[in-house]
Amino acid sequence: YDVLNVSPSDSSAVVKRAFWKLSLMVHPDKCEHARAAEAFDVVKKAHTSLSDPSERSIIDGKREERSAREGFQEWLAEERKRAEWRKIQGVPEPGDDDLLNGPKIEADDGGREEWMTSLPEQRRPVPGGVAGKNVTAFNAKTFVERDARTIADWTDAPEDAATRETRLFLAAQEEKYAAPAAKAAAESAKAREHEALVDAFNEKRRPKTLLERHQEKQEAASAAGRAKAKAERKAAKKRKAEGGGGGGGGAGKDFAVADED
Repeated sequence: YDVLNVSPSDSSAVVKRAFWKLSLMVHPDKCEHARAAEAFDVVKKAHTSLSDPSERSIIDGKREERSAREGFQEWLAEERKRAEWRKIQGVPEPGDDDLLNGPKIEADDGGREEWMTSLPEQRRPVPGGVAGKNVTAFNAKTFVERDARTIADWTDAPEDAATRETRLFLAAQEEKYAAPAAKAAAESAKAREHEALVDAFNEKRRPKTLLERHQEKQEAASAAGRAKAKAERKAAKKRKAEGGGGGGGGAGKDFAVADED
């Protein structure tokens, strides 16, 4: 952000425009400075980093973490000033010693625990092996498969040993039953998707059969017949309405003539 002189809230289009302007200024073909190529590489790297959404999110996370750390350091410095003032006034509060001197860490006289320094059984050298060979040469000759139990031997702490067998059993059951079921479901979904694609392709590409064309012709003829019958009924209804209106008008005229006589 500092190299391109943009803000974290700026969009990718703003970042791109800033890159264009700077690249025109520091490009080796445009700038005669001895370190123009180095400057252009820095600008290009900044633009590449901010153009990638995942890398930009990582940069934003680091900026937020650094800002939070700086804010914490400022708060800690202020609290230490207050604790020192309370100590001078003779009214210390609980926790002021930790603020001024730092938290007390108890020394570990026992050293590292045995499980942290000794190799598990699968990785221990075979008795009677060739002397003078290092661990790399030993590993190259004796390959150990990294199954769940081997990984547990390397990573489990002593307090995890009690639940190791249960966890290994559950992992084995999941691998035996859940994984094949999930794989079968995925294969079935993929097969259905393939069938749908094939049907769609056939629907668009293949010619219509005689039966399909006959059915379409029958449906078109039926629709035309229904439309014709509807039009005839409408015309008959209209003629009937016009005929009834004309008869009434004639009778009224005869009555009027009779009244005049």
